[in-house]
Amino acid sequence: MTYTMLEEALNAVFTNDEKEIRFFIDYYPEILRFIENPSKEIQLAAIRSKGCCIKYIKDPDEDVQIEAVKESWVSIGLIENPSVQVQLFAVKRNINAIKLIKNPDRQVQMFVAENHPLYIEEIKNLDKEVQLYLINRDPSMLRIINNPDKEVQIIAVSHNGHSIGWIKNPDKDIQLEAVKEDLSSIFFIDNIHPEVMDYVKKRVEELRKEFLKEEQT
Repeated sequence: MTYTMLEEALNAVFTNDEKEIRFFIDYYPEILRFIENPSKEIQLAAIRSKGCCIKYIKDPDEDVQIEAVKESWVSIGLIENPSVQVQLFAVKRNINAIKLIKNPDRQVQMFVAENHPLYIEEIKNLDKEVQLYLINRDPSMLRIINNPDKEVQIIAVSHNGHSIGWIKNPDKDIQLEAVKEDLSSIFFIDNIHPEVMDYVKKRVEELRKEFLKEEQT
């Protein structure tokens, strides 16, 4: 049986030979898994070779997190609580990294909103400030905001009543705001509130009278 380089690497780990570990870690970064309390130098060497090895490090510091994401942006998904700077570094490196960050910081959310707004739908709990930024910029963004705040909903339909079609179960206030902006918004509401229907009927009658009055002059 041949004594392989990998076996030498494992022997270095088992004998806790730091110098030998440092030599082999570049070739077999996965041996990090078997090292108890690896030094920062060993951690960095391993993840610079293979970023995903960060999953073997307990509570990696920010420098180590950055190096892991630098080697492979998907490594962000293996970091339990990545710092704000690491989150930003990851999404700037590849916007798809936002899909792997469980609770992106507001600063990260705003970066996505400003630079890659269509990726906002990947964020489940979008900060209200970020929602307002998006809606004031483009009311149609309501369609990709998960669980929009009521204030955000009102602003959206006040700009474009038809936006109510993107709101699940809009309440009476939202419905009224939408039909006041555009009566035809009534066609985009599934469960019309009685008071909203009364408003539409009254408004239609007012418009009819105004039209007849103009016809007579």
